[in-house]
Amino acid sequence: MAQVNVIKSIYTDLVLALTQVIEVKHIYLGGRPDAIQKDSKIGQFVAIELPVAIEDIAHGNRKFVLNTTGVIYVFVKSKKDNTFDINSTQLVDDIVELFPLNGDVCGAANPNVLMRGNDGYGYQVITITFDLQTKPNVFNV
Repeated sequence: MAQVNVIKSIYTDLVLALTQVIEVKHIYLGGRPDAIQKDSKIGQFVAIELPVAIEDIAHGNRKFVLNTTGVIYVFVKSKKDNTFDINSTQLVDDIVELFPLNGDVCGAANPNVLMRGNDGYGYQVITITFDLQTKPNVFNV
């Protein structure tokens, strides 16, 4: 049986979907990178996390169908007075319009948007949480 990296496969599907609306160089995995500070020239970027346990819903049939919740953090540069620039929310709209996502190994649906506020580094944070499920038997190769 071939060894399949489940997490890598899921992240690959998510990144491929997001590259439709943002350059891959502005997509980070596992959270916000420390390197992007207030003086950064980057106007917006996203970070993808899978912060919830990945559950095997076909108990006893490892990797048949996996469920989890994903989070996309959208960071947009704050205005000069460090307040939210409502005109910079187009990326959030573009990402939400991608749903439902249908990748090679997983699908994602039910996006929920939460305006989180300032991150302390000159960016406003908007989170998009979503349900994620792998396709049946995709990892049993």
